[in-house]
Amino acid sequence: MLISTALLFVLVLAVDGPPSPVALFATPTGPLAALFALGLFNTGLAYFVYFELIAVAGATFAALNNYIVPCLGMIAGAWALGEPVAAGSLIGLACVLGGVVLTGTAANSARVIAARVAQAKPK
Repeated sequence: MLISTALLFVLVLAVDGPPSPVALFATPTGPLAALFALGLFNTGLAYFVYFELIAVAGATFAALNNYIVPCLGMIAGAWALGEPVAAGSLIGLACVLGGVVLTGTAANSARVIAARVAQAKPK
């Protein structure tokens, strides 16, 4: 993200030229506060929770959170917007959640077995 930001900054400078100091200081505080809050809370908190999930549940289970996002979107859409939920969506939801549970259980079992094998090795 840092490299893409730097490249976009160079592109903006090439297209629009450097911003005037007056324009920089005339930026309203509301959008700057929103930008700061989005960066700190949405991005920063998400990374913190993600890395805590990796530490607690393991990388395999943490990677499975990408499969849960559409399920949450379907549930939130039905709850907040009153969108209809089709039977196929519920079947898909059950399949995704079942796969997450099975994969998470298998990853946890493998981790427990590896820990027991490591303890049982003579030193």
